[in-house]
Amino acid sequence: MTAADYPYKTYDTPIMVGPDGPVETVAIIGYGNQGRPQALNIRNSGLPVVIGLREGSENRELAEAAGFDVVDISTASANASAIFILVPDEFLGDVAREVQENAKDGSILILAHGSSLHFNRWELKDGLDCGLIAPHSPGIEVLRLYNENSGVPAILAVVQDATGRAKDRLETLAAALGCARPGAGIRWSTLQEEVETDLFVEQALLVGGVIELLRAVVATMIRAGYDPAICRMSTVYELQHIATIYEQLGPVDAFKAISPTAAFGAAVRGPRLVDQHTRRILEDILEEIRSGNFLNELESPEAPILLKKYIDDLESSHLAKADEPFHPEETEFDLEDE
Repeated sequence: MTAADYPYKTYDTPIMVGPDGPVETVAIIGYGNQGRPQALNIRNSGLPVVIGLREGSENRELAEAAGFDVVDISTASANASAIFILVPDEFLGDVAREVQENAKDGSILILAHGSSLHFNRWELKDGLDCGLIAPHSPGIEVLRLYNENSGVPAILAVVQDATGRAKDRLETLAAALGCARPGAGIRWSTLQEEVETDLFVEQALLVGGVIELLRAVVATMIRAGYDPAICRMSTVYELQHIATIYEQLGPVDAFKAISPTAAFGAAVRGPRLVDQHTRRILEDILEEIRSGNFLNELESPEAPILLKKYIDDLESSHLAKADEPFHPEETEFDLEDE
């Protein structure tokens, strides 16, 4: 495949500081899973960055320790030309309204995920640009690969173009994140397509599907008397390498590259796992997302209770017990405050 055939656009990092100063002054609202890595990458690309957090945020000290000025959301929004709103979806509407009340005309709002906007939980103010920059990875990988002079691909979409420059601005800011580098790249989409496909893949495969299948496989092996450490190595450890091979070669050539025993086992056992019943469930999950029913569930008072119950159950699972010796340390920042 030639560079011209590559499905993601790559380009040289544009000049971030011109004769009149930085091309954008950036506010990052939130400093968690995506906020922290994106703030660090953008600053290291040469743009000034300020962090906007609510009073009492547990991530304030972490942001200040990294050398960022931390102010309230209103102040950050009023003094930036590009405002990244990187908070959980269930809080995004309220935060976006506060940002828009203080943002100057001509500023650009950047979302990493736009379900609350797509499903009409808030409305865009006239006079502002708005767009989507959705990196194709967790924030920790956005930072790690940037620091290795690489990057992760990203989906971009123009949602509102008040200045006539929204597309160019989004490409510049995606480059500041490292997303336009060779091996990464950007692809243009729409708000609807990114929101619906992202939620579906998270639930059906990347998080929901993978975790539940891992739990079932590991539990089956441990109950049969196998060493938990061997079970962990045979699943979690090998899964990352299989995923890398699929990404590098594509599914057909990757399948040809594995052992004939593994390939035959997959050919005769895989379809038993994913049958017509499973496919109907996948169609139901997608429809629940497209109809807005999932977002209604996410915003319900029961959502935090259900999530905590699931995490508590996961912590007591065979999968978590098998993994404990490999990851004894807890995360260094509050995952709830993106």
